Amino acid sequence: NVEGGCIKNLVNHIRLLDQSLAKSRGRGMFQWIQKQQDDDDQLVLTAQQLDANKRFGILSHGTQSDPIFNYGNIASLELFEQT
Repeated sequence: NVEGGCIKNLVNHIRLLDQSLAKSRGRGMFQWIQKQQDDDDQLVLTAQQLDANKRFGILSHGTQSDPIFNYGNIASLELFEQT
């Protein structure tokens, strides 16, 4: 989660991830997630909701030659059994 990771500004980091995915794939994270959600799911609309989401795993890494993970939301941490 953010407190234990390298990310200092969650909202800005999620915004950058969303923009990067939109630029490379034509659809940002929030758009992609909303297309995957069921009608009775609570929509994921904010960085805080995405950070706490247990259905959709989000990971990011740095730009090093051997990239180091710098962020994982709750779902991804649970998938990798980390806290």
